[in-house]
Amino acid sequence: MADIAICKIDNIKYPDKNELFRPSEHYPEYEFEELSEEKNFVYDAVRTALLLYGFDAERFGLEEWNPLQEIVKEDTTVLIKPNLDRLGTNRSLSTKCPNVLAPLLSYFSASIASPTPKESSTNKKILLNFIYHHL
Repeated sequence: MADIAICKIDNIKYPDKNELFRPSEHYPEYEFEELSEEKNFVYDAVRTALLLYGFDAERFGLEEWNPLQEIVKEDTTVLIKPNLDRLGTNRSLSTKCPNVLAPLLSYFSASIASPTPKESSTNKKILLNFIYHHL
């Protein structure tokens, strides 16, 4: 496993929030049907960085690829702390870059176990939709 992984994409364009930061193509490990209509370079870069880092590299490209399974284990607490910034005239707090946070949340959700696959998928979809709408 690498100590650091960097994925550089030239001429990157951040996706619009209306696309809810979903991937633009259906990767084998992506559990949901909803896709972004515009190319999501950021999701691709996060996915590539996880592979470059060496997380679950032997199963990359398979439905079973779960790059964060070594980090997220049963009874593990995971804190994802986004950088916050004050934006606009009312100086409200907002995540600095939800485009990077969203794919990480998607991969973390894949590491969450539920009693049945159907229940797991439904719970994860509800959680991710809630999170995406509030990023």
